[in-house]
Amino acid sequence: MTATIERAAESLHCTACSHSAKLDPDVALERAVESALRAPSAYNTQPWRFRLLDGTLELHADVTRGRQVADPANRELYLACGAALANMRVTIRHLGREADIAILPDRKRPHFVARIRVGAVRHPTLADSRYFTAIPQRRSNRARFYSRPIPLGVGPSLAQAVEGMGASLRYLHSANTRDALAEIITFADRVQAQDARFRLELAAWLRGNQTDRLDGMPGFAFGLSAPMAALAPFALHALSWTSIRVVRDDELAREAPLLGVLLTRNDEPRDWIMAGEGMERALLFASSQGLASGFMNQAIQVPEARDRVRRLLNTTWWPLAILRFGFGPETRQTARRAVTDVLVRDREMA
Repeated sequence: MTATIERAAESLHCTACSHSAKLDPDVALERAVESALRAPSAYNTQPWRFRLLDGTLELHADVTRGRQVADPANRELYLACGAALANMRVTIRHLGREADIAILPDRKRPHFVARIRVGAVRHPTLADSRYFTAIPQRRSNRARFYSRPIPLGVGPSLAQAVEGMGASLRYLHSANTRDALAEIITFADRVQAQDARFRLELAAWLRGNQTDRLDGMPGFAFGLSAPMAALAPFALHALSWTSIRVVRDDELAREAPLLGVLLTRNDEPRDWIMAGEGMERALLFASSQGLASGFMNQAIQVPEARDRVRRLLNTTWWPLAILRFGFGPETRQTARRAVTDVLVRDREMA
């Protein structure tokens, strides 16, 4: 019965494919940009810009949206651009075309992340549709996850999605290893809490629950009430956020049904971009299975803590993100900028 349903679904997708194949490439690329805007980014900075010219889409890292204190090397910025690239690839494939993508195509323009073109006609698969449908459903969840176990096979599938882009997702299963990671997270939290520059940078990206701003982090994403969310940026000027946090990050690490560290062999922009694409595919697969996901990256942002994570895992690879997966409460969608805010046509970009 399942096979019959899948064949019927494939037939429907092929019908859609024959229609989508007739789309103007620029139309398909605009739809890809719409999907790219739903990618995750640290602090919801949305650090990307796009240029559309004669059937070619350019993805550029918007370093003006970088975080000089938390991410001075722009590692997380490029990771976010890689996640946006993943959503574009998924969308183009869902529309019944191959995605022709060149990463870092111009050595003289290091912020030129990727060139994307619409390629040959193809038949969308059920996996293509599953990933595409998950794009607007995916959220970064900062709440506690339920103790409900994750189904067998999900963990390997998440790791496989990451490995397909040359990265690795190393799981932490033992209580001792999790406790050690939680201690590193606590250390990183304290370092950042004591850094006035970091607190000011964080405060600049915090938003009220009823904000009209289309970027940054609203208070509800942290479980804050409207009054607390309004006061949080001011409080950070005078207090460490350890005084106002609702949930401790080290507890989230210990309690997560599935906890993993995203790793790359090298620590360069190309590696960060490709890892970001693999990471987003894993996040989309998790969402398609009804799982919540979240980040705990302070242990990556503090150099000494990052070195401690490497030693804990006994690896020469470089940690880029700490990811947790599980079943959890639904979270509200955070705002995104409009396509018109990030897409330009037929003009040069710096």
